Amino acid sequence: MRAPHLSLALLTLLPLASSTQQPVAPAAPLPPLVTAAESGPKLAAWPVYTGKEAETLAADVQRLRKAHTEAMEQQAHDALINAGAAAIPLLLPALEKEANEEARERVRQMLLELVKPEHTRLLAKEFTSKLPAVREFALLRVAAFPDAALREDAEKALAFTKPDPNKKTKPPPLAPDERYAAALCCASTGSIAGLAELHERACKQWMPRRNELTVALVPVRGKEATDFLAPFLKHEDRTKRVAALEMLGPCGAKETAVPLIRPFLDEVDGGLKIAAINALRGIVDNAAPIDNLSIFEAVEEAKKWQKRV
Repeated sequence: MRAPHLSLALLTLLPLASSTQQPVAPAAPLPPLVTAAESGPKLAAWPVYTGKEAETLAADVQRLRKAHTEAMEQQAHDALINAGAAAIPLLLPALEKEANEEARERVRQMLLELVKPEHTRLLAKEFTSKLPAVREFALLRVAAFPDAALREDAEKALAFTKPDPNKKTKPPPLAPDERYAAALCCASTGSIAGLAELHERACKQWMPRRNELTVALVPVRGKEATDFLAPFLKHEDRTKRVAALEMLGPCGAKETAVPLIRPFLDEVDGGLKIAAINALRGIVDNAAPIDNLSIFEAVEEAKKWQKRV
């Protein structure tokens, strides 16, 4: 059974002090998901400036890239914010072509500010860009604004990162995180095609990647995602078990995932117990994980969940 396509998921992650003197904070509900139709119209083409306006915009892009003072950077930033979406296609190539690392980071931060949910269809055209850094950015940014209509495009992008080893042609150069970005984008469109890559990344970087992983995983919530992750719960590698529990929070199906997670509430391993508690919070209550949960608090929380599930 394929999980329903969902177009937008946002996560609010609230920290919790680990002191045993403080009670566990109440569950913070996640905002409701919205359908593709409710997420608003999508831009069909980038705005185009002409004449003097086009020259000014191009100059502002160069000013951002070459900024050697904070004032110069701020001026460029303000001008590009004012230009809005028209600046995006001019900035994208600099992600690859700009030689200066600090300048590339300024461009990336500028793009993060400018790209909005209505731009997903246009960014998807960059999935086939000849510039690896542009492909990677486009995939990561689209994944932040789940758009079920881009499922086929995302799956093709993931396939592109896995060239056929039997072919004699040299595989295309990839950006460092391009395969992960494509897998993330797939999940955000409702496809489980990249769950293996996401689980691998969760094993190494769950906490720093938790926000983007959660947003992308919610659209694949269901039996398929649960069935994929279930074998990892029995894996001899503890890291793989923890990562599977963490991923089930946003994507596990209540009917099939809860019975698999419940035994972990009895775990003597605190990390596994806490991961199980947070997974149940996501699945049953649609609530954010509790950060910095102490072992004492985890024991008490586990007792509460054992009564509930």
